[in-house]
Amino acid sequence: MVTTDEASAKSKSQPDVYLLAARSLGISPSDIVVFEDVPHAMAGARSAGMRVVGVKDAYTALSDLEAAQLSDLFITDFTDLAAIFQ
Repeated sequence: MVTTDEASAKSKSQPDVYLLAARSLGISPSDIVVFEDVPHAMAGARSAGMRVVGVKDAYTALSDLEAAQLSDLFITDFTDLAAIFQ
């Protein structure tokens, strides 16, 4: 499922949009993994009680420390996931 902050009155820095997605799917937030590329959205997903995979992109400057604090896993490319699931 893809959701945006347009689905909620608040920005993705708040948990509302993530909790709305969980309710829409009928899934507990703790059973959801969110992929995000911006720090404020990672923080919002984490505060919703979801696991967060941080995704590096060319537009978001994120230090290794910040990535470690905001995400459960940080990847530089989606192919990084292949190594995890082998």
